[in-house]
Amino acid sequence: MTARRRRVLVVALLAVAFLALWMWMGRRGIAADAEAMTPPAASASAATAVLARVMATPASAGVAAAAPAALVTKVVDKRAVLANQMKADWCGFGAEQRRQWLAAVNAASSAASVAPPPDRDMLLSEEVGTELLAEATAEVVRRWVAVLMQRGDPRSQALADILGSDAEANARLQRRARSSADPMVTVLALRRPCASGACINVEASQWSRLEPENLQAWLALAEAPGGAGRSQQAYILERAASEARYSRSYQQELQALLLSLPQTEKPGLQAQAEAQLIIGMVSAWPWRSARPLLDSCRGGMAEAGVAQRCETAANLLWQQDSLMDRAMAIALARPLLPVRPDLRNLWEGRAREYEAVGQWTKSALQRVIQKLVPDEEALVSRCGALAGMRELQREMAVQTDWVGARAEMREAKANEAELSALWRQAAGRSVLEPPRTASAPKS
Repeated sequence: MTARRRRVLVVALLAVAFLALWMWMGRRGIAADAEAMTPPAASASAATAVLARVMATPASAGVAAAAPAALVTKVVDKRAVLANQMKADWCGFGAEQRRQWLAAVNAASSAASVAPPPDRDMLLSEEVGTELLAEATAEVVRRWVAVLMQRGDPRSQALADILGSDAEANARLQRRARSSADPMVTVLALRRPCASGACINVEASQWSRLEPENLQAWLALAEAPGGAGRSQQAYILERAASEARYSRSYQQELQALLLSLPQTEKPGLQAQAEAQLIIGMVSAWPWRSARPLLDSCRGGMAEAGVAQRCETAANLLWQQDSLMDRAMAIALARPLLPVRPDLRNLWEGRAREYEAVGQWTKSALQRVIQKLVPDEEALVSRCGALAGMRELQREMAVQTDWVGARAEMREAKANEAELSALWRQAAGRSVLEPPRTASAPKS
């Protein structure tokens, strides 16, 4: 069995759990290091995209191309039979076959021997399942677009255009954004621009004109053409300090809107397609980088007013209820403290809290896996992780990652001092110190 075919099988077995975990880590795993100014959603999006590409490529394609015509016809007929059987029993089909294979893999692992490859029938059924899931997802999109267009409000129509995902839908979305006063419509349009020359795209500056109190709107300016220059960075810092009062990316609003759409209650192919579509879209939601603020604060502390603006921006970000905002706050505090040592006690306390939450979220990953795949039955059934995934979606829609982690810590009576100490022991530093390079020794 080729590595490519083995990869397709593993992806098919664990796709639901992986997608949910990417979503969870994209929102919570950032606490591992506050220096990372690349938005976590970007890495989650990339992982989801890779997963989607693997799943969208039937592993038998190369084999079928070189096979005799009679063999190809036989395989096609068998695929059709399998497809009908799987549609009739999506959750249970092939479960016993997968259970036996996993048992053999576990036995080989215990004996330190080579794991047996899945047989041809098992591989074929997983490939057909991948194709069926893609077809079901396309049907979910058609159904949800119809519902959203019937609702008729600007956000629903804009989301319908996002789901439409073709050139005509993109052009409609840009037209809606240019005439709408709803910032979220502008954010959606910035997410899905037309190809060059295909339509008139909304300007990034429209978001800050509509919502000047939102820090994320000012950060979006840096992503516009010519927006990364030093003068623009200084302007963004000045606006963030003087205008911004909160930081909102609209990820939670997107998730709430998606969860408001009709959901299939009975576990099965449609329910899984719905859940994975929501997770894919929420995971891929962009979070604007704080690099403009960080670069201005690092390089301009000697300039008049810069330290005060950095302090204002850092305090604003610390007041927000997301791990990413708190990470940005910590990153801004690093260059600030050498010129404002009077602030060290304040930020030391904040750093300890941040480290405790960061350590908690790292250890919480195992609990999330346990919730999604509590036993072997959940692993071998195509729908085994569906209930846990939907529960995770609901939890994340009603509270932010920071609020959720703090609630878990209170319930568990977690010792924050111990968690902070564990974080520092693993990192070899305080979070207020920059990450060490690979060659830098730990003190």
